[in-house]
Amino acid sequence: EKALKLFYNDLLADKRSFIFLFEEKNKIFGVAASTKDANSFFKEFKRKNIFRLIPPMISKSVKDPVFPFRLAFSQEYPKVPEAELLILFVAAISRGRNIGTKLVRRTIEEFKKKKVSEFKITILSKNIKGKEFYRKRGFMNTGKFKYLNEAREIYLYKLNNTN
Repeated sequence: EKALKLFYNDLLADKRSFIFLFEEKNKIFGVAASTKDANSFFKEFKRKNIFRLIPPMISKSVKDPVFPFRLAFSQEYPKVPEAELLILFVAAISRGRNIGTKLVRRTIEEFKKKKVSEFKITILSKNIKGKEFYRKRGFMNTGKFKYLNEAREIYLYKLNNTN
């Protein structure tokens, strides 16, 4: 939880990144968080927060002694653009109302403004509904990789910046 707060605070402060919320009656029902340069963002995030992140990692390592090695060596995946839709979340009670679609469209508009030609999202391979959601919205599956022993897939969206 602490790491998530650090993550969102850094994302809000990062000039390359942006967050959209879907809100009704002062309640948040959806969020989309993106960055133009995921690699730089995460390198800076780790550098800035390493001492805050070590205690949870040590705790995890006690339960799973191989954890630090999996973390360090499991981030290899196919060459993809640095721009990334990092998080897309819609509250369960609000699914089926096109909130996710609206957040993805707004993200696409913002990436266009930033002159990004393509962006990615990674998703757990076992998330069948999520993969179908992205396929229906024009994302293409471009590869698979493992991260922390979980199979993930990369979906790519190519923008038409002529508009």
